Amino acid sequence: MRAFFRYVLAWMWFLPPLALHPLLGPAVPQTLLVFIAWVVLWAATVWLDPARQFLHDRLEGTRIVPVQPIVK
Repeated sequence: MRAFFRYVLAWMWFLPPLALHPLLGPAVPQTLLVFIAWVVLWAATVWLDPARQFLHDRLEGTRIVPVQPIVK
């Protein structure tokens, strides 16, 4: 269930700026600029977090853990 909600929150990278296009009707270049600015701002939230987590990970309480491959 936690993975599902993390997936839903991860869509916040894309949905808010794309939802503005049909709602407000800006031109496509303006929509692309808003989209790019939103993605950059969303990605920049990682610098505000002390653990360097993305906002969707922080909100859901998940963590990306690096795993070393097992060498035999």
